[in-house]
Amino acid sequence: MTEITSKYADFEGLRTQALTLRRAGLSRRQIRDRLLMDNNDILNSLLEGEPAPEWTRTTGAVWSYAFSKAPTCTVASKADGAA
Repeated sequence: MTEITSKYADFEGLRTQALTLRRAGLSRRQIRDRLLMDNNDILNSLLEGEPAPEWTRTTGAVWSYAFSKAPTCTVASKADGAA
C-alpha cells in the first residue's frame, strides 16, 4: 500500500482548522495564508457550505462611497497665482 505524503493528506484535520478560522471571522485569503495553502481548489473544498463573514461581503458601491468621502488634495497651478 502506498503512503500518502501530500501536505493535504489530512483533509478532515485541515477542514476543522479552516472552519474554525472562518468562524473566527477570517477571510479566505487569511485562512489560506495561515494554513500555508497554495491550492484554491482545496480551500474551496475545505470551506464548502460555510458562509463568509459579514465584513467580507462588501460591494464595489460601498468602496466607491467610502473613497468618494475621502479628503482630496488639490495642487495649485501657476495660473492660480502659485509661486
